[in-house]
Amino acid sequence: MTTKITIPKRQDMFLFDSLIDDYSFYKESSIEYKNLDELEEFFLSVREQAVSSQINDLRVAYSQIVENVQLTNVGKNIKEKFEIAHKYFIRDYYESPVYYAIHLLFFNNKDFVHNNVEFEGLDILFEELSKNRTVILNGLHMDLYQILLNYVAEKLKDYTISLYGVEQSLRKIEKINSIYTPNISNIEYSYIDSLDDKPYPLIFKKAFKDIKDNKIVAIPPEVSMGIGPKEKTKLVGLDVVLPQGSALLSHKYSIPVIVVHTIRLNNSKIKITFEKPIYPNKENTKENIRSQSKEIFQQISDIVSFYPETWSGYDVLNYLMEGAYKKGEF
Repeated sequence: MTTKITIPKRQDMFLFDSLIDDYSFYKESSIEYKNLDELEEFFLSVREQAVSSQINDLRVAYSQIVENVQLTNVGKNIKEKFEIAHKYFIRDYYESPVYYAIHLLFFNNKDFVHNNVEFEGLDILFEELSKNRTVILNGLHMDLYQILLNYVAEKLKDYTISLYGVEQSLRKIEKINSIYTPNISNIEYSYIDSLDDKPYPLIFKKAFKDIKDNKIVAIPPEVSMGIGPKEKTKLVGLDVVLPQGSALLSHKYSIPVIVVHTIRLNNSKIKITFEKPIYPNKENTKENIRSQSKEIFQQISDIVSFYPETWSGYDVLNYLMEGAYKKGEF
């Protein structure tokens, strides 16, 4: 090494605020460590220092995740559930932030993308777009979900993707993308003030307009956008509130919902998967909207059961079961 890289002394290394404020550190590191394996090792060591500095707080978070996983039906027994919780904690709190940063830094490196990003079911997405011009994408919070839409947008340069999410976090993602991937200009950021069940007439009007304008609407499946009574459905064995925002849009405009998710296979290598489309019923009725919503959640449950150590839903089981974040928690 010819230069000494100064590591910022902060507890949130590789998290959203640090990725914004400490961009020069990440960029300089990626230049200094030309070998990807060496960069991963260096970044993981930096992340370990940040994690160890807040070990008392993380001990509480770890215990809560273990407890939450035990509530679900993932895993065959208590031992297996504990192993899932442990693997999830290591991935989500320690490893995923590092690999998110690496993908941001090398997003425009063709060799890196060729070697580390694979798609499954991309033909499914293109087929539906050829028939409908637009779809509703339900992006799951699994593994490197923060980078998911960037790669999708890169594949869909002729389309505009309107991403809906909670304003507080979505603004940070928008800022991060403007710094690291400014060439991705076909993502719009549509802010929802909160995730509770208050109606959002203006945000729904925008979603209607987006679809009419043949934009792809990307909505996390747990976002209801204020639609529907507090009905329950099953998700990983739990009774959770059933959001119906995606299904309502699907029925109103007769377009399918496609669940998409990211799995980190090893180190920086990820797989982005588009699941089989979930189609609306021919009749746009409340019962059919509810039925499609339940079908979406069943598909999600199957995915989580197959990749249980990757799902970020364990952190927010209270929200999923109650239907609303308490003010200030998100």
